[in-house]
Parts: sequence; structure tokens; C-alpha cells
Amino acid sequence: MASSALNFPSSPPSIHLALPGLLWPAQALRDLVFDLPLPALSWLLGHGQLKFLPAPNSQAWQAHVAGLEDLPAAALRVSAQGLDQTGRWLCLDPIHLRVERTQLVVEDPIGLKLEINEAATLIADLAPLLEELGELHLGSPHEWHLHLHSDAPIQTTALSDAIGLNADSLMPQTENVRSWRRILNEVQMTLHEHPVNVARSAHGLPTVNSLWPWGEGQLQTQAKPAWNHIQGDATLWQGLARHLGCPWQALPDAFSLVSGNTLVFYPALAAAAQHRDAMRWRHAMQQFETNWCVPLMQALQSGQLNEVVLHGHGSEQALTATVRRNDRWKFWRKPVPLTVLGVAL
Repeated sequence: MASSALNFPSSPPSIHLALPGLLWPAQALRDLVFDLPLPALSWLLGHGQLKFLPAPNSQAWQAHVAGLEDLPAAALRVSAQGLDQTGRWLCLDPIHLRVERTQLVVEDPIGLKLEINEAATLIADLAPLLEELGELHLGSPHEWHLHLHSDAPIQTTALSDAIGLNADSLMPQTENVRSWRRILNEVQMTLHEHPVNVARSAHGLPTVNSLWPWGEGQLQTQAKPAWNHIQGDATLWQGLARHLGCPWQALPDAFSLVSGNTLVFYPALAAAAQHRDAMRWRHAMQQFETNWCVPLMQALQSGQLNEVVLHGHGSEQALTATVRRNDRWKFWRKPVPLTVLGVAL
């Protein structure tokens, strides 16, 4: 865990929650929650100031929530591992492309369930193919990184934004795009009959049949940390905490009061939203209501929290709902149902 000697303010703390997958199109949201009681979340929405914006891509949205201009995922993940972040890094994560009619669709990489020995074997055989572009590093079974040789600008699509989409239409935009296409084709051919994939197929597991480049950018020096704590399971958030010099904690099961300003990344709704899995999303929302919204509402009502900010994101829009301690006295504000989050822009 990253740590630093921070002087926490004496005023009540604030908490910002990043909630990817919270927002659905209006009709879908009405169908999802018509019989789902969420009184604490409704209280927070009713007493808060709501601001809707067009949805940026996930990386830009996460950077905005974190109060940064950019959120270079590769550099942050490398930072979490304690590696040197100098130079240019890319995430180059193992994925499965599903054949669908005339296109290759990006599958959710969580379904791969790669083992560390499988990942290490694949990297050993793929690294020579990628030497022209950079040096391949293993972070975890599902997180691989490429230390680029070139400083040429590159623009990619975040893996979370690519799930369910046509891979061919989302190739990196860079001056050496032909090299990328050629090398990724060679990677795919090598993976096609690789022993790791042969064994996985024999056990009914999805194969690793491509790699996904994303998360470009370099870390910028921050004059003053915006957060006293960061909570989130992703390596990216651990890396951000290390970069900012503030404590990091894996996402707790439920809200508990800590000093200062806390940034929380809550991903449970995102996977269900991406797959349009209504029952899974409803279950995740009920857990969020019980474990987070109820104690957050109580902490605001008792004056233990100064501010709660909910940052929601979906395919069509983004939301910021800001509830301050003094809003508890505004008795004329009534609870607002979750369907307000499906309003059209």
C-alpha cells in the first residue's frame, strides 16, 4: 500500500464514487428498476444537485472524476508494480475475439481466467514478434504492458470501451499503423495453434487469440494530491495512489468513514451493463444500496460527512450528483427515483 504523511483536515470528510455502468437508456432503466426499492439512493438523488453531460469515453471520464487532465492506464499500472515509468508505455492485454458473421467482436477479458503460468508461456513466445514495437512485460495474467521504442503519437480505444464491438474498426491510430496491423496479424497466427490455447480448448476454456493495445500517455507531475485516500481494486487506481503519494486500499465491501477526501472506484455495475445482464445489474444495485447508499445517507444526515459526489457513466451520458451536508435540512427536497438517471439530454 502506498502511504504518505498527510495532514488531514479537521472538517468532515468528502467521498467521490465513480460508478461506471450506472446509466442505461431511459426505457431500459425504467424496465430495470420499476419494482426495485432503493430508498437511500433516491434520498441522495433527491437532495443532491444533478448535472448531466454527454458521455465521454471511459478513460476521459475516469480522468475527470479523478480531477486529472489525463489518466494514462499503462503508466499507472506500471507504477503500481514499482517499475520505471519513463518512456512510453501501452497496455497490451490478452483478449478473445469472437467471430460474429463478418466481423471479430471483442469479448470481455475477464472470461479468459488466465493462469500466471499460461500468461508467462504466451509472453515468452510473443515477445520476439513485438520487438519491433517495444519490450513486452508481464504485469499479471490479464495485464500485459509494452514499453514502446518509438515516441510517435498513438491513439487507441480503451479495452472497456471496445467490449462487444468490431475489433477491426478500432485499430490504433498512429503513423506506423501498418506495422501494428502486420505484427498483430503475426501474433494472431502464432496464437491460433499455440499449445496453451490447444490445452485451453481441450478444457472448454476460451482461447487467447489476440492482444489489445490501449492506455497510452505519460504521467504528469501533480502539485498537490487531490485525495487523501483512493479505494479501488484495479491496478490503475493503485498506481494512481502511488503516483499521487496517498494511501491506497482495495475496495471494501461497504462504506466506512475515513478522514479527508476519498476517491472510490466501484466497478460492480459496469460488467452487467456492458452485457445488458439485467438480473446481474439489479443484484449489484441492491448491494450498492445496502452497503454504500444507506451508510452514506446516514453519515450525511448525522453530519459525519461533508459531501458525497456520485459520478455515473453510461453509453449515452454521464452524471454528477453532489449532496452536501447542509442539504439534509432542505426538507422540501423529496426522494427522486433512479429512473431520473435515464432522462434524455
